[in-house]
Amino acid sequence: MKELFSYIVLDMLEPISYLPIGICIGLLLYMLLSFLFKNHKKQLRLISIFLCYLVVVIIQTLLSRESGSRDGIDLALFSTWGDTMRSHAYVIENIIMLIPYGFLLSLLISNHFILVGCSGLLFSCCLEITQLITQRGYFQIDDILMNTLGCMIGILIVQCMKKVSHV
Repeated sequence: MKELFSYIVLDMLEPISYLPIGICIGLLLYMLLSFLFKNHKKQLRLISIFLCYLVVVIIQTLLSRESGSRDGIDLALFSTWGDTMRSHAYVIENIIMLIPYGFLLSLLISNHFILVGCSGLLFSCCLEITQLITQRGYFQIDDILMNTLGCMIGILIVQCMKKVSHV
């Protein structure tokens, strides 16, 4: 278990290194949107954080890899789980990657569980298809499934927070 955790922590260092770029883009968009929509500061902050997060995910899944470096399609369910702690870590990281998506979008679009869940599924499909076309990643059905599960976990966290805060 310690080995699995070590892989996950080590792999998370790369997307964390993209945060400055995401934050800069998020701040620029926040300033622009604040100028245009002065009466919606709270929503604009959430939108900016969500856009910052999306920038980091896109850099991590698409731009951090050389075009043509990976190709292939894997439509077998649960084939990525494998036998090693490294492969287990990849599966868990795909779940973790979209938890913020479900969390932040649920805060932006409250009470739309199905809409946010479908959006997470669609976003994951777009990432996988783009990886396939650009050959910057393998198209794996497991990635779509795990990303969507992560999105749903993010949604559930918001739902739990709302129930606890209204008790």
